[in-house]
Amino acid sequence: MKNIGKNGELLAANYLVALGYEILDVNYFNHKGYQVGEIDIIAKDPKGSIVFVEVKSRKGEKDSWVPGENINSDKLRKIEKIANIYLRDNDLIEKTWRIDLIGVLFSIKTRKASICHIKAIRV
Repeated sequence: MKNIGKNGELLAANYLVALGYEILDVNYFNHKGYQVGEIDIIAKDPKGSIVFVEVKSRKGEKDSWVPGENINSDKLRKIEKIANIYLRDNDLIEKTWRIDLIGVLFSIKTRKASICHIKAIRV
């Protein structure tokens, strides 16, 4: 399952770059380690906003999965906490920012990946 996650994160990062985003960091965790958690991708969108991206990857078919099904309020609070640490540590606290979700579905039938990008699941 780890390879699916890493491959999904790589596809998500490449997808964002193709849309004009600048990747600032990947697999970021706060300086105190994994006590708070991790953010899969941190990017700057073409308008200059900082985007904290949670990537969810699965094998299956489109009708069998909703990308955000595993994102709950606890997970969002953790992401927000790490986002604030990142913004503070990088002198970006005044920047606009949001949390996006990218779902990557690897089709077993077609052996292709599809991407679902949901912007601003939390602003």
